[in-house]
Amino acid sequence: MSNQAAWIKESKANPVVVDSAPVYTPGKGEVVVKNAAAAINPVDWKIQDSGYFINTYPNILGTDVAGTIEEVGEGVTEFKKGDRVLAYAASLGLGGKPEYAGFQKYTLAPSFLVTKLPENVSFDEGAVLPLGLATAAHGLFSDKHLSLVRPSGTPEAPRAKHNLLIWGGSSSVGASAVQLAARSGYTVISTASAHNHDLVISLGAAKVFDYKDPEVVSKIQDSVSGGEWVGAFDAISEGGSVEKSAEVIKTGKVATTLPPPENLPEGIQASGVFAGLLATQEAELGKWLFNEYLPGALADGQVKPAPAPLVVEGGLEGTQKAMDTLKKGVSGKKVVINP
Repeated sequence: MSNQAAWIKESKANPVVVDSAPVYTPGKGEVVVKNAAAAINPVDWKIQDSGYFINTYPNILGTDVAGTIEEVGEGVTEFKKGDRVLAYAASLGLGGKPEYAGFQKYTLAPSFLVTKLPENVSFDEGAVLPLGLATAAHGLFSDKHLSLVRPSGTPEAPRAKHNLLIWGGSSSVGASAVQLAARSGYTVISTASAHNHDLVISLGAAKVFDYKDPEVVSKIQDSVSGGEWVGAFDAISEGGSVEKSAEVIKTGKVATTLPPPENLPEGIQASGVFAGLLATQEAELGKWLFNEYLPGALADGQVKPAPAPLVVEGGLEGTQKAMDTLKKGVSGKKVVINP
């Protein structure tokens, strides 16, 4: 077996360069995944453009993979060679170590960030989920953020008068947040482009509003009769979305996917989420999500792969094109390559 990766050779280097990479040996509690699919996230092109997060070069980007188990390390009993899986490639949470990154043929992963894929979920579909779910779970369930009740193995009865705002419900993170919150019984009120409203409703939102509508804040407020806001999760966190989320709920917690702006209204507690903590400080939440909740939730359809994959051809050689495609703007889809 030999490995190849799409390397970013130095800070802000563009394009990435496909070259050989080390063959990894899993340590205790780790697995090696042979990647059949890897998804692109905004963080990938933003790191390439800015040089943030990564301190050593050459390095590898990518956080979402799906494929088959190639090798298991000491103490790993829940997976075996050949198992179909998805994995959160948590390099950014593990010191930027390239062996844990996604844009390569083989990725090293802690076994508690890996989930078996049911046969009815393709590798391309599986690859759209890990980072979105990890980010959503951190924002929704961590004590550092909204601290909501986690979903169980069966859909929860609706929690009366418990409204949750999710801004950007058709994004990768937003789609995951809508599903997790709805399965926990919260009444999800979301925003999306008009052509994505049906998608967000299908994921579990009670109501969806067009974020481009200049009256979107008042329309959301008018639509909620009684009940309390348990908080807001802003899956976009730019273009004024955090301020609008805060305006909707008026008081309470807002979880954001980028560092929150300053000078938010008094009574709003905003905090930025970081999925990488599920690999370290919040490993218990990571294990619950990927090992305990997600296998059953995928098998019985509680969690659906969303947004749908948009495959960019060319394998690893198509990595730069895939990042550029996402940077130009993709709505209601998630860009995927097949390494």
